Amino acid sequence: DIRVDTLRNAIVPYLTKLGQGGALTEEQSQQEIQMLYITADIEAIGDIIDKNILPLARKKLENKLWFSNEGWSDIVDLHTRVTANFEQVISALRDNNLELAHLVADTKPEISRYESELRKRHIARLHSGLQETLETSGVHLDLIDQFKRINSHTASIGTTLLGQM
Repeated sequence: DIRVDTLRNAIVPYLTKLGQGGALTEEQSQQEIQMLYITADIEAIGDIIDKNILPLARKKLENKLWFSNEGWSDIVDLHTRVTANFEQVISALRDNNLELAHLVADTKPEISRYESELRKRHIARLHSGLQETLETSGVHLDLIDQFKRINSHTASIGTTLLGQM
């Protein structure tokens, strides 16, 4: 998080300085705005990891909590999907690939539906009385929510790259 904040603290003043005095063309000004939006989304992702996910991991370790096999599988799968989306949006940014940006932007409703499905599965495990699920329920549901938030920011980067800010 410190590195992300340091980069943001360097990028934002640099970009805003470029735009002072009307020195940018309309296209350059649009790119400046896109970079400011993207920088904010990347910083938000870093904050989610640093301030939300890492404390959940510490809580899980300190309290020696274990997810059920099914619950762990769900978390790993959601993490894999969100990570893949983030990697794709970074590629879209790097390569100016608008098709890839569009694909990532469209993941927001898909991940929201999947998150809802994972919550239903979790509740079904709670109803079945699975001990690991009962012990880790708060951490499990919080992790799912945090990954959904990361994907929301990731999709927002895709939308920004498409000029739909």
